[in-house]
Amino acid sequence: MDVTTQHRRSLFGDPAATLAPADAEAAERQARLSEEQGLMLSEVIRRICDALQGEVLGLVTELAGPQDGEDGQAVERFAATVAGAVRTRWPAWLSRIVPEQIAAVTGEEETPTWAKPAPTPERLRGPQP
Repeated sequence: MDVTTQHRRSLFGDPAATLAPADAEAAERQARLSEEQGLMLSEVIRRICDALQGEVLGLVTELAGPQDGEDGQAVERFAATVAGAVRTRWPAWLSRIVPEQIAAVTGEEETPTWAKPAPTPERLRGPQP
């Protein structure tokens, strides 16, 4: 350590000692933000699950037909129909429900950038002639 550094430390103190509390405070703030974000994410997930459950129950009700005298094969066919319909409609449900629920939790009109779907090659290319 040179004389100038020793002189500065004697006048102003050790810079490392003054940075440590600030770093600890920054880490504490970051941890609090992370906890708040975690709570927000939990609420978003809960709302998405509730909304999806409602959509699935609506679909089952829509697809349910007469049940008098049905045999096991009819029930299996119905279950396969429901499973196929859920798989087909799942992407549309998510693209509609996720932004709505995030906006409901955050109170923002527009979906935050972090919640928007990642661009796919098809989206990047745009419409093809």
